[in-house]
Amino acid sequence: MSKHSHRHKKFNRYTRATASRKKNIFKPYLFIILSAVLAFVLAMILGNCLGELAETAPNESQPNPPDKNNDPTLLNAQQINGVFVTLEGITDNTEQNVRAQITSDTTAASLCLFDENGNPYYSSAVAAAFDKPTGELTLKYVFDALENSKGSIYSSVLFPSSALSNTETEKQAVLNAYESSLVAELADAGACDIVISAFELGNDSFMIDELFTERLAEYVSTLRRAAPELRIGFTLSLSHVESSECATAVEDISKIVDFLALDLTEKSAPETLTAAIDIASISILRREMRLLIYAENEKALLSLTDTLSKYSMTNWQVAK
Repeated sequence: MSKHSHRHKKFNRYTRATASRKKNIFKPYLFIILSAVLAFVLAMILGNCLGELAETAPNESQPNPPDKNNDPTLLNAQQINGVFVTLEGITDNTEQNVRAQITSDTTAASLCLFDENGNPYYSSAVAAAFDKPTGELTLKYVFDALENSKGSIYSSVLFPSSALSNTETEKQAVLNAYESSLVAELADAGACDIVISAFELGNDSFMIDELFTERLAEYVSTLRRAAPELRIGFTLSLSHVESSECATAVEDISKIVDFLALDLTEKSAPETLTAAIDIASISILRREMRLLIYAENEKALLSLTDTLSKYSMTNWQVAK
C-alpha cells in the first residue's frame, strides 16, 4: 500500500510542477500580445486626435484665405466688335430677320431689344406682369439666330434704365425689381452682357455724383442677385470722362460694374471721333472701356473702326 501511495504522490507532484511551468511560460506571451493590441488601439486614437488638431490648427506658413464676402463680384468683361442688330420694325419671322443682319464673319452682336421708352420689342412675361407695354416677338428666336458654323455669337444687349434716372425714393425698389426681372429674362434667353445707360445716348447733361453711385450700387446688386453670371456694363458720356468733378464718381462706378462703356455715338465722322479719342484716350485705355459708336452704313463703320485701330482700340459696339 505504501508503495502505491508513494507513486501516487510522485505523480501528483510531477503533474503540478508541469502545469505550473506551463502557466509561467504562457503568461509573458499573453501579456506581450495584449500590450501590442492595446498600444495599436492607443496609437489609432492618438493619430485621429492629432489629425483633427492638424486640420483645425491655422497654417502659419500660408496666409489666411480672403473673405469672399468682401471681394467685389466683378466678372471679366469681354472685348468685342459688336455689329448692330435691332428688333425695330420686325413683326414676324424673328430668327430669320435677325440672322439677316449678321454676316458670316460676325463674332459679336450689339442687340437693340427695347424702344426709346425702354419697352421691349419682344414678348416679355415680366413686362406683362408689371402692366408694361410689350411686343409680340419671341425672345428665344433672337438668340437662336446668333448661331453660325463657328458656334454662338457673343451677345451684348443695350439696356436703357429708367430706374437709374428715377428721383422718387418710393418708386426705387419697384423699378429696381422690374428691371432686374427683365435682366434675368435676358440672361435666361442667352445674353452674355448688358450695357446699361441711365440717359439717352448722345446726351451729355446727365450728372453722376455720390448719391448716384450709391443708387447704382444698390441697383447693380439687385441685378447680380437676379442674374449672377451676366456681365454688367455702364455707359458714361464724354463729359463724365473729361470732367475732374466726376473723377471720383467714375472711379467708384468702375468698381461697381464689370466694365465701363463710353458713349461716342455723336462722333460719327472720323475727324470728330479722333478729336474725342485724343481727349479721352488715357481713360479709355486705362479702364479698357468699350466704345459705343454709330455709323450710317458699312462704309462709314469701316472708316470709324480704321480710326479706332490706329489708336489700338478694338473694343467697340455699334449702339444705334
